[in-house]
Amino acid sequence: LEHDDRWNQVIGLLIYTFQLYVGIFICKIGDDLIEE
Repeated sequence: LEHDDRWNQVIGLLIYTFQLYVGIFICKIGDDLIEE
């Protein structure tokens, strides 16, 4: 169970980081589209 909990934390962190990068990426694309 300890391994499962650790994996859940790692997966949760990866998902959070992925969403964070996707949000920044979308914001950059949005700014580029607005400038054009």
